[in-house]
Amino acid sequence: MAPEALAALQSGLPLLDARGDLYALGVILYELLTGHHPFPLRQGGVDEVLPLMIEDRLGPLPSLRQWNPAVSPATEEIILRGLEPNPARRYQGAGQLADDLHRQLDDCPLRYAPDRSPRERTRKWARRHPRLSLGMGLVTVSALLMAGLVAVYNQRQRRFGPVEAALAFRRLVDEHETARILLLDPAEDRFRRHEGMVACRRALERYGVLETPSWPQSPLVANLSANEQTELRTHVGELLMLWARALARQSAGHDTARRTELVRDALRRNTLAQSCYQSGEVPRVLWSQRSDLARLAGDEAEAARSRVRADNSPVRSLREYSLLFVDDPDHAISPRVLPALAEASRRNPRDFALWMNLGQCHALQGRLSEAEDCFTVAIELRPQSPWAYFHRGRVELDRQAYDQASLDFDQALRLHPQLLPAYVDRALARMGKRNNAGAIEDLTQALDGGALETRIYFIRAEARARSGDRAGAERDRAEGLGRRPIDDASWAVRGLARMHSDPTGALADFEEALKLDPHMRSALQNKAALLSDHLGRWEEAIPVLDRLVSLYPDYVPARVGRGVLLARLGRRRDAIRDAEESRNRDVSGDTTYRVACIYALTSKAEPADRPRALRMLAAALNQGSRWLEIARTDRDLDALRDWRQFRDLIKTFADQGRPGA
Repeated sequence: MAPEALAALQSGLPLLDARGDLYALGVILYELLTGHHPFPLRQGGVDEVLPLMIEDRLGPLPSLRQWNPAVSPATEEIILRGLEPNPARRYQGAGQLADDLHRQLDDCPLRYAPDRSPRERTRKWARRHPRLSLGMGLVTVSALLMAGLVAVYNQRQRRFGPVEAALAFRRLVDEHETARILLLDPAEDRFRRHEGMVACRRALERYGVLETPSWPQSPLVANLSANEQTELRTHVGELLMLWARALARQSAGHDTARRTELVRDALRRNTLAQSCYQSGEVPRVLWSQRSDLARLAGDEAEAARSRVRADNSPVRSLREYSLLFVDDPDHAISPRVLPALAEASRRNPRDFALWMNLGQCHALQGRLSEAEDCFTVAIELRPQSPWAYFHRGRVELDRQAYDQASLDFDQALRLHPQLLPAYVDRALARMGKRNNAGAIEDLTQALDGGALETRIYFIRAEARARSGDRAGAERDRAEGLGRRPIDDASWAVRGLARMHSDPTGALADFEEALKLDPHMRSALQNKAALLSDHLGRWEEAIPVLDRLVSLYPDYVPARVGRGVLLARLGRRRDAIRDAEESRNRDVSGDTTYRVACIYALTSKAEPADRPRALRMLAAALNQGSRWLEIARTDRDLDALRDWRQFRDLIKTFADQGRPGA
């Protein structure tokens, strides 16, 4: 069953789509040609195995030639086109698959699947042309023909070989850049991780890296200059290490057998990456990664050997320096990676991926202005890349700049129409502009395109409720609740959807999200909010916010929220420290209002804090009328209500908001 069919089975709803049948046929053809099932055969209860089966099918496409080298490259491409996890990239009808199968049997070029092997295309061409004569005549003509073909081929290679090599190298550089953007994004996302691994596979297959140890001697490499060959090997090595990192991250949350399989695949790619470097030039990051992978595989001896090699290897570039600190078990973003990325981008100002990675780190830390600046530079460097527009749109969405966010998502989708998360994010921007019909259209487009995240149903339920379609909203909500989420974001969004009606269930959903990604900022934030605001368990919420602040020290909402809880519990000194630190980092209305609440709460024990609370409240009210309505009933401000200055302040801003005042 296709991943979208498994998701439908999980929800109990029917899914009728010919593309799912073609996927099933692709599995059968894979088994016929290899004797193996393309995916692990899971055992257990339905609720337990369905999410794992969906995860398997969303991962890298399985090779046929590893089991059966007699399968030709074009035949493999036909089967893999049928096994594409995204239905939009699969054969769209049985006629397309039949056409490619007939073309393969007739030795013709494929129409719908890629036909990448020059050797196989040449053999097809030769088989399409009948024999010219019999006996010696055939031998003579064949010899002459072969000699002519060799001469033409050699002449063509001399004339066009360097051009083909240069174009292939350019494509590899672009795909390497894309993989760096997608696989080094600190905000883990299954869709982007899958896209990144596809970019790695596509780049490496062009040179036969995974199948042919002698790939560095191929014409595509030999026709490059010596400097380009060195750069090519470095790119290939980094692609293999990026792929290994993605496989290791994908292994989290799986059962022991699948986790072991993925870690072994990661180790194989890491070992293959070593062959890209001369002896004595293997980068430190490779040994460091191998040590971590060996430890995951349970090989402590190899882990220790690789750690010694890492410690004895110099760091040869700023990019390598930043890669060393991408993974830090104690931080979502290592404190050392941001300075390294900043310095690397300063020294290499035209490195698009460096600016993207720096912007991604700033965005996750909540430094939205810095992130937006980085993505804007990236757009100037690569105006035809969808990723910079997509990420800048997300920053603008966080800043509630909905018009600008919509424009960036529009551009991202023009450049990459299958970028399904951009439809979801554009829907959120449209909801911010009260364009609920447009949001519903985008969310439906994402689901029709093969998106499997259950969070989309909850978002569409909200859009339909806002547009007055209560029946449609209830259907979407029931659909979302009936499906078991397969990604951390959907667990978190389902928790939000259940926060008011089922806070205990919502807490369980946030815990599930954090099992998949212990660093997930929104899940930690919402768990703390649920414990404090809905369940009144302030003491339990503070350790969650402690964890959030330690992971994201620049994320002010966590720090100022913790300050409010500390103030409620009478821990004045700690609360004041959070208030001052938050105000130093951010002067927005949201932060300023919460700082006012902290001082109002501490003024119960220390009346000298009351004037500071009033000043902060006035500063917040100056930034937006929404704080006025909140302040009227906010229990955190109760210590100020009997104070005349507070009543005068509220009256002044209320009068300013009245027509004719």
